[in-house]
Amino acid sequence: MKNCRVVYLLPVGPGADDYIDTLESVTAWADPSRQIILIDDRGDVGAELSRAGVDTSDMRVVPAREAPTGARGGLWWKVAGAIEQALAPCRFEMLVRLDTDALLLQSGLEDAAAERFRADPLLGTLGGFRLKSDGSRRDFSAAGKDLRREAGLPGRLLGRPAPSLAELLAQADAAGYEDGEHVIACVQIWRHAALAAFAKSGWLARDDLARSRCSDDFIFGAMVRAHGFHSGDFGGPGQPLAVSWRGLPADPEEILARGTLATHSVRSWGGRSEADNRAVFAAHRQAAGRDPGAPARSTPSGRR
Repeated sequence: MKNCRVVYLLPVGPGADDYIDTLESVTAWADPSRQIILIDDRGDVGAELSRAGVDTSDMRVVPAREAPTGARGGLWWKVAGAIEQALAPCRFEMLVRLDTDALLLQSGLEDAAAERFRADPLLGTLGGFRLKSDGSRRDFSAAGKDLRREAGLPGRLLGRPAPSLAELLAQADAAGYEDGEHVIACVQIWRHAALAAFAKSGWLARDDLARSRCSDDFIFGAMVRAHGFHSGDFGGPGQPLAVSWRGLPADPEEILARGTLATHSVRSWGGRSEADNRAVFAAHRQAAGRDPGAPARSTPSGRR
């Protein structure tokens, strides 16, 4: 892997998301100094890309690390493994974790993130954090309860990774952690130094965390604090992201009119389907001259 400014990391699971459309948004709008890593949790992502005529010259497909079935920590384990693979051969400025039901909508995400990182050396990650797109505050209490429960006696009795979680939370508490604080994983931008700190301390290799029933972003949220970094808002009013845990936070046309740089989740908005939402954003790429598919696909139409 070559040195690059940004790594885009996309976990491709067994679901039905149109991850190739998401890839097209990345190849259309991401900084040219990039590497795209796809975590293959389907077993045939490379073959699918080949059949779709995708230009994979700046992409790498890595197999997902095996994890216990039904444990949300399994996704953390798979993402952590891919981060280690990104760190080993390459120096990059930032890493963007992008779910396959998220999209880039314009260029400039890397510049906006770099400005924030330069202004705050201890800012480890950016995304949908304390503020929602409408300006209301997110409630971390449920995430905090899940983590504390698993780190305590209930977690020990249920065979969860209680010792590791208890250690992680103790380190995070000492650095001013708010129970459950985390950036939503759907569009999450990481400073290289934070990820390098995770790897150096060995936390990305804690395979027992794969048994956790806590969401991967809950675990990463505590890890940020435990390593002396903190998270930052990037998805509040007037900020670059428009993200929501389920469905889009606003009408697609409104999201585009705001000048939003990335959004999640295209799966639904009002009564519209994922295909309908993706079509709006694909038309925006085409109108901007970023579609059809080149450089994402070698076929002239750029669509399957």
